[in-house]
This record gives sequence, C-alpha cells and structure tokens, in this order.
Amino acid sequence: MAMLTLYRKELKGKILKTAMEQFMLRGIKSVKMDDIARQLGISKRTLYEIFQDKEDLLYEGLKETEEYIDNYLKRYAETGQHNVVEVMMESYYIQAGFFSKINPAFLLEMPKYDKVVKLMAARRKERDREAKTFLKQGIEEGLFRSDVNFEIIASIGHFTMKHILETKMYRDYAFETLFETVFLVLVRGMCTEEGIRIVDASLRSGHHDTKLG
Repeated sequence: MAMLTLYRKELKGKILKTAMEQFMLRGIKSVKMDDIARQLGISKRTLYEIFQDKEDLLYEGLKETEEYIDNYLKRYAETGQHNVVEVMMESYYIQAGFFSKINPAFLLEMPKYDKVVKLMAARRKERDREAKTFLKQGIEEGLFRSDVNFEIIASIGHFTMKHILETKMYRDYAFETLFETVFLVLVRGMCTEEGIRIVDASLRSGHHDTKLG
C-alpha cells in the first residue's frame, strides 16, 4: 500500500509537470486529456482517477507552480544576502523565463476556467498584502521612493499586460520583450537612484539563468 501511494504521488507530479508544459507550449484548449495520458504512457482511466477533468488539472498545476515560486523567493529573501531590489529582480527573471516560452493562448484561455480565475485572484490579493511589507522595507533601505503610490503602479502593470493580450501586441513583439519593457519601466519609476543602479547592474550581469528546482 505504501509503495502504491508513493507511485501515485510521483505519477501525480509527472502528470502536473507534463500538463503544464503542454498547456504553456500549445495553449490550454488544444491539449486534450488523451494527449497527456498518451505522452506519459498511462491509461486515460488512470489519469481521470487522479484528476477529474482538465480544469482540475490546470488548477492543481497552477497552484503548485505558484506556491513553489513563492517558497523559492521567500528562501531567496531570507538568506539575508539580498536586498529588496535584488529579490524583485530574481522574481523578474523567473517570470521572464516563463514568458520566453509561453504561448499567448495559455493566458488568453485561462479566464475561461472559473476555478482558475478564483485561484489567481486570491493569489493576487495575498501577494498585494505581502507587497506592503516588502515595499516598506525597500523604502527603509533607501531603494524605493517614498512618494510613489505602489498600488497604482501594480494596477498599471496588471492592466497593461491585459491590454497587450486583448490587442494582440505579441504578434508584433516577443512576449518576453513586452513583459520586460513593462516591468522595467515601472520598476525604475518606483526605485530611488540607488535602486535603479542595482537594477541596471543586475541586467548588465546577464543573470538570466535562474532555475527552479
């Protein structure tokens, strides 16, 4: 029984990894449960015993990914070796890595799944709460400006990325380039001169190889 439980746990992890890779590469709609089962060499019945449908699979995959990234960044920050701007840039490299290989259809199709929409809305609220402590620390370190409304900056970033998707700007520019432009313009706007120096130094170092796991 213990071996069976371990097998199912490992299989669940493999399913989530494979499914998220395919969703991001091809878009959610074009990936069928049959495709995932076939790629893993398992029966469709086995797949449905673990995940009831594609929305359940997408939800669990996103939840696991989000939690993993949050935990990674928390450990990165808690080493005491990195200031707030360096932590923020580490987050940027992780996100840029995703956007460099993502199919825009993945982001366009996510709002069609109510369970996923609720998950991402909850995650955003949670991160907004955590951001207040993070931003306060940045101001105390002299790296974030104290005269900037950070909630406005966050809203501008959110709606700008939404506009990019709705107007299909990714047809003319690489998604990674669009994200980089929006992120860096907003980040520089909220940083002090010292904060901007750290951002630019990080970019010059070519630190684009952040790896999770």
